[in-house]
Amino acid sequence: MLSELRLSGRCLAFAVVAVLALLGRAAPGTAQEMPFFRIGAAATAGSFFEIGGVLASAISKPADSPPCAQGGSCGVPGLVAVAQATKGSVDNLQMIASDQIESGIAQSDVASWAYTGTGIFAGEGPIKKLRAIATLFPERLHLVVRAAGPIQTLADLRGRRISLGQIGSGTLVDARIVLAASGFAESDLSPEYLRSGTAAANLAEGTLEGFFLIGGVPIPAIRALAGTTAIRLIPIPDDVLTTLHEKFGPYDRAEIPADIYPGVSVATPTVGFHALWVVSANASVVERGYAASSRCT
Repeated sequence: MLSELRLSGRCLAFAVVAVLALLGRAAPGTAQEMPFFRIGAAATAGSFFEIGGVLASAISKPADSPPCAQGGSCGVPGLVAVAQATKGSVDNLQMIASDQIESGIAQSDVASWAYTGTGIFAGEGPIKKLRAIATLFPERLHLVVRAAGPIQTLADLRGRRISLGQIGSGTLVDARIVLAASGFAESDLSPEYLRSGTAAANLAEGTLEGFFLIGGVPIPAIRALAGTTAIRLIPIPDDVLTTLHEKFGPYDRAEIPADIYPGVSVATPTVGFHALWVVSANASVVERGYAASSRCT
């Protein structure tokens, strides 16, 4: 599961050292000290924030930390990394581009559009300073409804109160794409634009009929919701995936396994992505970052 990323933390730390040096910032511990390395990590109830915390812990080593061999932090000496709550993939990439954060986690399709200036970034131009230094984990699109409710398929969403994701999130981008591939206009629903924790709470209260959310399985907000409220996951059928391929580019067929969430005993066909760790850099950053990380064993 998500915690398995701890195994690669030391190698990722080498890559971060190279990135910091090549961004023109002095390495931590010098006269021009950089105390924080910010990782844009989406809403606190999502898997991006959970794994952002894992990454921050793996690469941090505060100046007063005990030696690694004595149970202290084993990251980059003098570096304090923090997972920063954001709106999601789109927000993270835009903040990296404007130097508001040093790095961020982003969905693979959204990051590709940002780099090439296509898709939702067509009007903004390519963000050529973006570089991915790691593929972190696979993601799955979730469409969550109450198990006792009337929504059984995508076709049942018409007229329903559905959260498509927070403005600035990758979830909103791909919820809109899935709806378009299903023949829906956004106005065919009663759409809301909520962060994951709020959407889950509103579904439990009965003021929301469903919500989209993309993340690594299991997503904390959905796992917590399913522990108190019976839920159903809506499958993404083959014809919708085919339309996604034809109109929007390659998307992976994926599956949310059975019994990952309490009460959901069947596997759910869906759309798959990958979460990338992205930084701002020039081409030599990637080359040296990979060279540094390849020295790990």
